[in-house]
Amino acid sequence: MQDSSGHKDKDMSLYLDSALVEDARAAFAYGFVGGITTNPNLLAKINRPEEEVIAERYEIAKGTVFYQLQADGPGARVAEGERMLGLVPNRVGLKIPCTRQNLQLAADFAAQGHVVGITAIFSPAQIYLACEAGAHLHYEESFLHALNSRCAGKG
Repeated sequence: MQDSSGHKDKDMSLYLDSALVEDARAAFAYGFVGGITTNPNLLAKINRPEEEVIAERYEIAKGTVFYQLQADGPGARVAEGERMLGLVPNRVGLKIPCTRQNLQLAADFAAQGHVVGITAIFSPAQIYLACEAGAHLHYEESFLHALNSRCAGKG
């Protein structure tokens, strides 16, 4: 995907997973961070309106800034996604947890030309389904650690 500033996402990029502006400034000073991703827990810790936080990250990030959908129910998630996509056109990506219901939502947003990232992927089958839905894949260390712990019989 190429955003309105001319930045082209690579096939694989390193994304900062934070809602803190200080983290974003420090990460982008390195020159190789591709974008920013957040989640509801990170946004809750800074106690500011999420629209304000996401819009502010676009001033710092060179690439896509992902926002994780969290509304209850498919209709509410569609409305939430459309609201966030409108904040900074062509720069927002939707981060969507991997569930059957959400894979259809991801496919719909991807078919409209939006960048979609699937998170909470725990199996090769989910990777395949996410790719078929047209998503960019997101792996988070905590999830990989949790998966490795489960495979080792630790939880």
